[in-house]
Amino acid sequence: PDKAEPLLLRSVTIYKERVAAAPDSEGKIAYERHIAFGSFWLVAIATSSNRVDMALAHCKDALQYAEVETPEQRDIITRGCAEVRGKAKDEGSK
Repeated sequence: PDKAEPLLLRSVTIYKERVAAAPDSEGKIAYERHIAFGSFWLVAIATSSNRVDMALAHCKDALQYAEVETPEQRDIITRGCAEVRGKAKDEGSK
């Protein structure tokens, strides 16, 4: 995770820069898919190292870009981020 995280962050950043300049909707959708799943992997890394605030920030990106995903993939991202929000809520009440 320590080596993967900076690479994932960089790839998500690159895709975000390119999504706006995508020449067609098909290219834009491909970039958005990469952002959604790259961000969701960042959620997993942040959660595994107990950085719930960082996981929540990545959830925001994952959910924003998950609109282009299939319903099943969108559901995975939605449920995963709901778990992170629940964990954040539990930690906030301690």
